[in-house]
Amino acid sequence: MRYDPHDDFDGTCMAPGCQNEVTQPEGRPRRRARAGEQTPGTDGRTTRDQRRTCSPRCRTALSRARREKPRPLAICALCGQPFKQEGRGRRTVCPYDAADDFCQGLQDDAEDANAMRLAELGEAVCQGPECEEPIPYAGRGRPARFCSAKCRTRCYRAARKDA
Repeated sequence: MRYDPHDDFDGTCMAPGCQNEVTQPEGRPRRRARAGEQTPGTDGRTTRDQRRTCSPRCRTALSRARREKPRPLAICALCGQPFKQEGRGRRTVCPYDAADDFCQGLQDDAEDANAMRLAELGEAVCQGPECEEPIPYAGRGRPARFCSAKCRTRCYRAARKDA
């Protein structure tokens, strides 16, 4: 294997977490055979990452690692301590497993308060005339006032009749 002496490549896969030995690829196959060839050979051209990774999977991992930008530390909305955000979503509080006891207590309290708020929203009753149906909360947005379109129409017509 020939390696450039001015390069930092030492013959092992450059993908994160992989230490396999890299064999040099043969190059891309040509579409047409040259004069005197029975079958098309290879043109010897390869990409730089093909020469530095052991497989297409590692080449993809290397590309993703290069694109990943370091994230700055975020500040926890509950305890005010800095923490490292992980994953695709943007967390606003410390990860529960990595948080100290104080922050875990604050997270438990916030979860209980949110559960109570959702329980209050789930106890809504239809505002239609002569209707006492409970209305389940969908979990997002403004809670519904009527159990059905029929009750909403009745309420609208009753209000117009009184006016």
